Amino acid sequence: MARIDGLLYKLGLPWSCPAPRTRLDKYFNRPAKVKATIRPDLNGWQLDDKTLQILAGCPGGGSVSVKLAHGQIIRLAARHDRYIENENHDTNLVEIRRESVGYVLYLDYIWFAKNVCPAGTGAVALLRMAQASQSLGFVRMELLAAGGPGIKGVLWGEPYWGYATWPRFGFDARIQQAIRPILEKQPHLADLQYVSEIIARDLDWWKVNGDGWEMTFDLDPGSKSWQILYRYLSEKGLKS
Repeated sequence: MARIDGLLYKLGLPWSCPAPRTRLDKYFNRPAKVKATIRPDLNGWQLDDKTLQILAGCPGGGSVSVKLAHGQIIRLAARHDRYIENENHDTNLVEIRRESVGYVLYLDYIWFAKNVCPAGTGAVALLRMAQASQSLGFVRMELLAAGGPGIKGVLWGEPYWGYATWPRFGFDARIQQAIRPILEKQPHLADLQYVSEIIARDLDWWKVNGDGWEMTFDLDPGSKSWQILYRYLSEKGLKS
């Protein structure tokens, strides 16, 4: 199957996606133009154009540039004339970082075009990025889930919603100590330790009182991260 998909990619044709299939796969399973100044070789696996495009979360018909940054960081910059429009020069950025425990996929900036991309585009992009990362033996994915009312004492420069969106896709973190005092005034939330627990119990409270922080997606099979992501896809009717 991998050889067939590789041939389809070279021919510019849609390739098959792993389960679960989604109704938005058509936005992502067509080739993009990949320009690589380096050809990454990770865990004995040389990354081809198709894998680099998936890791970058780039829709079909877009472009991905692959460069080495800050020594060992591999930076993937995705652009698309229609589906990627944002304040970061209309560019989504993802980095492959090597740590002592293994490789990490860091989502530096992900923002698809408003009022153009269908609802669920980010979740489906993340699904395929996570599946590719897991197949390559990456240990986890990370990002800064930005936004919030600034309860930690620092106001965000833009109206980001990552702090309330990414946890619904499976990213998680321990609750920040700055939020703990107001959390403990809520009897139904006072005993919780993780953002995912608050999201599950009272999403509306988190939207008002939560705040951005570094979060992690656990790539281990059967992890809570995968369970949350699959549940989100089902609840939003994204599975085909």
